[in-house]
Amino acid sequence: MDYQSEYIQKNPGLHLEQAEIKANQILAFLGPIKVESLLDVACGAGGITKILRRKLGSKKTVGIDVSKEMISTAEENDVDKEVEWVCQDIFRYDLEEKFDLVTGIDIIEHVPDDLALLKRMSQLGKRVLIKVPMEDSFLDNRIIRQSGLRDPWKVKRNMDIFIITMKNN
Repeated sequence: MDYQSEYIQKNPGLHLEQAEIKANQILAFLGPIKVESLLDVACGAGGITKILRRKLGSKKTVGIDVSKEMISTAEENDVDKEVEWVCQDIFRYDLEEKFDLVTGIDIIEHVPDDLALLKRMSQLGKRVLIKVPMEDSFLDNRIIRQSGLRDPWKVKRNMDIFIITMKNN
């Protein structure tokens, strides 16, 4: 069984039941911020993407995921057609100008190369926000612990959010 099918089988609700909670955690962390454009990487079924778009008031919102099933579900649930849903690998996604905010919610622990994903996200946005369960991820073990950036904001055990403003040379 491939990873995507296995993930969907293990998570039949596609985490939509947690969308409001996670989106509110992210919004509380961000505070008052102007976001004209938003890219949600690995958006899944799109619940968080839609809430962030609505509450941040972004005029351009894109949700991207490699799973056709997830994007199909996101499109079906987006009755107002507020979001552009893209089924594509983030490393192949091309854009005309950077997004104000790029988010990666509970995804970095699922990719084989954390640093490559962070670099790609930084190429796509002015700010990058990642939310990740902190247990045994490369980000936690190598970058955060070694740099002393532990727990800048914590809402509950094993759940941290980081926002990174990237410098692009």
